[in-house]
Amino acid sequence: NRLGSVKLANIVPLGAFVAQSKIIEFKLVQNCIKEKFSSKEKLIPINLAALEEGKKVAQTTWGLEPVNRIQRTKQNWKLQIK
Repeated sequence: NRLGSVKLANIVPLGAFVAQSKIIEFKLVQNCIKEKFSSKEKLIPINLAALEEGKKVAQTTWGLEPVNRIQRTKQNWKLQIK
């Protein structure tokens, strides 16, 4: 809602997911948005802003990079097994 439209609600979590999972490059998603909305250019900036907002939320909420979280989880499992 802060971005001005409920229609952007799906883009914010997409940005968070891609930023944290690194399943694909964040830049690739940005390029896909530009391509998808090329016929409606006025929608590109707001969708890119929503994507960035999701990235910021992920970084401030979870903080750790995915690799660090995985390593920490493995260390915890090892401690629990001992």
